[in-house]
Amino acid sequence: MQDKINEYIAQFPVIDAPESNKNGALHNKSNANVLVTWSQFEVQMMDIITALRHMLLAEIPRKSVIKGENLTALKLWVQAMKKIELLD
Repeated sequence: MQDKINEYIAQFPVIDAPESNKNGALHNKSNANVLVTWSQFEVQMMDIITALRHMLLAEIPRKSVIKGENLTALKLWVQAMKKIELLD
């Protein structure tokens, strides 16, 4: 899992700066070619499922009693998760 995290962290946007600016600040931004791909923001389905499992088995049970507005919000959240079939 750590390798996958490092792989995504290592993917920085590519900046193709002129040779004159390689060792210093980029003064003329009109010469810069910035390429950003949205793949660096992808989240794997297994990561989402792991986070949901952690919320259900570790975070929510920390409260001995859930009532009122918090209980309503929790019920609505569980219903939303069932609608998108993540909790089947």
